[in-house]
Parts: sequence; structure tokens; C-alpha cells
Amino acid sequence: MKPEPTILITSVSNGHDAANLAGQLIEFSLAACVTRLPQGISHFKWEGKICTENEEILLIKTDRVKIGEIKDFFKNHHPYSTPEIIAINATIEHEGYLQWFKDSLYPKKSS
Repeated sequence: MKPEPTILITSVSNGHDAANLAGQLIEFSLAACVTRLPQGISHFKWEGKICTENEEILLIKTDRVKIGEIKDFFKNHHPYSTPEIIAINATIEHEGYLQWFKDSLYPKKSS
């Protein structure tokens, strides 16, 4: 199976939620890596009002086929009722990293 590397972007309001979400995505092999970018400031319109919020941005490195599982996971674990889920297709150019990526997302079951 050839993976389709994808970077999902989501945001949360604080470091505690970011750490929890990142850890669980890794624990359940939904992501190979989650990079937290703290201190982001988001400007958006929500329910007719202009909002400015401090947020942490999560870059979730995963396989495209796992997006459905991540969306289901977010229904129960993401702190926002309407989480940002933006997918960006990626290409892994280093064979060693690609092998690690596959091993992280599809760990071999021990007998």
C-alpha cells in the first residue's frame, strides 16, 4: 500500500487541548507526527461577529485514508464543536522518513 501523505491543519484554544489532541492522535496511529505551533492569532467571523482569538495550530502528518477516522475522532475529542480540518496533499522526499511515516501509521501487530 502506497501512502498518500497529507497534512491536516486544525486549531485549538490552548496548549492543554493541543497536547491532549496531539498525544491521542499519535497513540491511536491516526498521525505519524503532530507539530504544535503556539501563539497563533486567528481572525474570523463566527455567528455574525468578527472574532480575534489566541490559538495553537496543529499540523497533523497523516495518510489521506485516515482522514475519515480523524474526523470521527474529532467528533468526540476536539474541543471545538466546528473544528477546522484543512487537508493539504504532501510528498515525502526522503525514503527513510517515508518508511518511518508508514511504520508510525501502520504499526506491525505483535504475535
